[in-house]
Amino acid sequence: MKRVKPFAFPDSPLQPYRGIAPKTDRRSLLLCGTSILFCLTVLFGITFALFNDTVTNQNNRIQTGNLKVGFEVSDKLSGNDLDTNSPYYQDLKTAGDAAIFTSDASNWKPGDRGSKYLKISNTGTMPLDYRMSFRVEDGGLGGALTFTFTKLSVGGEITGAQGEHPSVSGESLETVAFANTNMNKEQGFDLYQMDYVLSESLDNSFNTDTPAFFSMDVTLFAQQVIK
Repeated sequence: MKRVKPFAFPDSPLQPYRGIAPKTDRRSLLLCGTSILFCLTVLFGITFALFNDTVTNQNNRIQTGNLKVGFEVSDKLSGNDLDTNSPYYQDLKTAGDAAIFTSDASNWKPGDRGSKYLKISNTGTMPLDYRMSFRVEDGGLGGALTFTFTKLSVGGEITGAQGEHPSVSGESLETVAFANTNMNKEQGFDLYQMDYVLSESLDNSFNTDTPAFFSMDVTLFAQQVIK
């Protein structure tokens, strides 16, 4: 005898509708996997944020210095420095073409003498080397003039002049130089004394309508220290 299968509606508890369950399960699994992946991503992200090390060093700056040399002259000292109140004091950086000797060394006669004090200073921020030299024009009086040099400061040196009190004739003045090879601003300044005298034995042959003369240029050159 043929067996007859019982009838059941799709929503019957005896036989649920089998076409919906597999899709629901796949969707749930996908959502669960996505949630787990998101949680792991957040977890690792938080872990990386907790393990950090940072060092910041600020205000690092590089800028240029400046190189400036000061050059002053006077016929008198005040203590251990120039007498700036003397009528013959000059700041040679600002004096323009005013010559050192014009105001007090004209119409000289045998035996006349004078002194100048030369001050060289570092007025910038960089160490410097300097060299002060002379250029001479001799109009017949150079051999009758004697220049004697004395270093009054700790720094600096005098080259080209000989003897216990270094001296040269006017015609040999170009051999003399004042120099310092590493002058810092903190060292203050270098001070030199330059004495000059016109020979007392100058004879009458110099007593002419066209006067003999002696002229010189003074040049101070400074540059940065090269290490």
